[in-house]
Amino acid sequence: MPKKSKKTRARLEEENRALRRQGFGSATASVLNNVIRYGFLGWCAWCAYLSIDALAGKESSAKLVLQILNDLRVREVLAWSTAAFALLYGRWQRNLRQQVIERLGKRNTELEKRFDSRRTSSGLTPQGTTHPKDA
Repeated sequence: MPKKSKKTRARLEEENRALRRQGFGSATASVLNNVIRYGFLGWCAWCAYLSIDALAGKESSAKLVLQILNDLRVREVLAWSTAAFALLYGRWQRNLRQQVIERLGKRNTELEKRFDSRRTSSGLTPQGTTHPKDA
């Protein structure tokens, strides 16, 4: 084991100053990151306000577009789209979960056999679903 060298007081003070500078730099970067992030959101809100303010009380093409969209039953289309997306996402998550169970199940089976060679199977499929004979 290498012998530890004693650090002089001057060396320790220099390391302390360096660590303080590093901490100050990290804190400054964090503050600037938040200022930029939330400043941008504020700017977007301000631009939206100006856009709405410019249209206030005036007949415009925006009103015509809103009327057309209302006639197309946007709410109904949005509801069906959301339901379809939710079903597809759920199916994707189910398949992903079954793949993970299959991958991890092989290792679990091996470890269980190693500790107890007389252990019997639960009868589940490798994906973790009920065996077709039991359904």
